[in-house]
Amino acid sequence: VLVIFCALHVLVYTESCTQKWLKLLAAVIWICFLTLGYVIIFDKGDISAWEQVPFFLFIIFMVYTMLPFGMRGAVIVSLITAVSHLIVVSIAVTVFRDPKESVTFQLLANAVVFLCGNIVGAFLKHQMLDASRDLYKYTLKCIKIRMKLEIEKRQQENLLLSVLPAYISMEMKLAIIERLKESNDTRQMPDKNFHSLYVKRHQNVSILYADIVGFTRLASDCSPKELVVMLNELFGKFDQIAKENECMRIKILGDCYYCVSGLPVSLPNHAKNCVKMGLDMCEAIKQVREATGVDINMRVGVHSGNVLCGVIGLRKWQYDVWSHDVNLANRMESAGVPGRVHITEATLKHLHDAYQVEDGNGDLRDPSLKEMNIKTYLVIDPRSRERRTQNNHLQKSKTAEGLKMR
Repeated sequence: VLVIFCALHVLVYTESCTQKWLKLLAAVIWICFLTLGYVIIFDKGDISAWEQVPFFLFIIFMVYTMLPFGMRGAVIVSLITAVSHLIVVSIAVTVFRDPKESVTFQLLANAVVFLCGNIVGAFLKHQMLDASRDLYKYTLKCIKIRMKLEIEKRQQENLLLSVLPAYISMEMKLAIIERLKESNDTRQMPDKNFHSLYVKRHQNVSILYADIVGFTRLASDCSPKELVVMLNELFGKFDQIAKENECMRIKILGDCYYCVSGLPVSLPNHAKNCVKMGLDMCEAIKQVREATGVDINMRVGVHSGNVLCGVIGLRKWQYDVWSHDVNLANRMESAGVPGRVHITEATLKHLHDAYQVEDGNGDLRDPSLKEMNIKTYLVIDPRSRERRTQNNHLQKSKTAEGLKMR
């Protein structure tokens, strides 16, 4: 880590030093070329007014186009180059040549050449700066568009994942991309994005159905807005409970919430997860009941078996599970007891004595369960047993204190 930090520090320091000394290096290069020009001028014995004008013109163009000066710095340096040449050459010609020979017009022509060179160089510099600014703006715009596309892509993926599980959404996206690649003209592609069937069979899963008891009274006592807010908070809490217990929420139907444990990856403790979630849901609805004073409760049914799960629909995606075991779990909920988790014998076998149970007598409340000879059980919440033990202990303590006072 220290080596990486040192390497980054050296790179940053080098970059800052390069930017800091870049203009100084440009000034040194300009001075070197200017000195070279004067050396060439005085190297010859006979000096003319036109001496090394092309070379100094090259220096002016180099300042404008090659050296990293700004517009103001380039103009100042170029003017110094031109004026210095005119002054030095005029003095040299005056000293080393016949005074009768006039070089005024030649020097004036040199001044016009340098002026034109500065104008052209400044124009090129302006065009280069404009091109650099346009390139910077275009690059910045491209980066912003790419970031916006990435944000929108993540939002679309999150929206897709809120409707479909991750494993099946990825499979569908890859299939749609493959069909788009195979199509020569996407504008003429038929509207059959969802014609493929994405259905799989899963064994050894547990299905939980939960329904709010007293929802009709709750709906009549609350305004529509209050009801929607309460349901949103409640179902959000259920989603959190499902995540904690490794359950996948399938759908919300009005006041009915159902989920599955063991999808898409098989879990050995799928039955325990669903039972634990059902108990947590009953505890959550109990807290709502105590906070609001509204007589509501949860009726939970759990069954373990096999399911077919996947996406159906030609125009709208709908992820769901189907099987006889799913229907049986629904019946377990409708034949359940408020505030209790109602399970079948198949679920009980998968619990491996993780919870204590008592007879559910579901066949007495649902004729279909009696016809199918389904034996049902009610799970005893360990928390309720702890509360009873604590209450009995408190009552015994109070009794003992009363006897002492007597």
